[in-house]
Amino acid sequence: MRKKLKSILGMTFIELMTTIVIIGITATLAEPSFNRAIDRIKFKNINKDVISALRLARSAAIAEKVSHGIYFNSSGYTVLQFRDINDNLAYDEGVDPLTRIDTLPSGMTSLSTDFVGGDVIVFLSNGTASGTGNIYLTSETESGHVNSSQLSVLAATGRA
Repeated sequence: MRKKLKSILGMTFIELMTTIVIIGITATLAEPSFNRAIDRIKFKNINKDVISALRLARSAAIAEKVSHGIYFNSSGYTVLQFRDINDNLAYDEGVDPLTRIDTLPSGMTSLSTDFVGGDVIVFLSNGTASGTGNIYLTSETESGHVNSSQLSVLAATGRA
């Protein structure tokens, strides 16, 4: 007796459509968590940019032996680095030259500080800071997810 061997050479249309539907459902379920992960990565980069600005101001103060500071403009969501030429531990617009301006991306809902001198931290030529304080950042995504962080600056070391 002869048996016919059935050759399996591919997929049927129903198998193909079932695979496509499963991939579509999986992608639909994974998309919100993927977007949240992207938003968290973007927010971490904003934090790194602020820390970088603080470290750059401190390094410039030590290298140039002139006080450098950071002014946090909470209304314009900008971070201004300046050279404190009159050593008053404050930002004097039009007097203190700006060395760098960083604009925080849209989506930031809050930028605030609790430094004693207001929204300014100045690094002295020995690397210490004019005071101890915190920087608070908050952003809200289109989906309503809120990211927030607190960066601390120590006066004794000037490190963030």
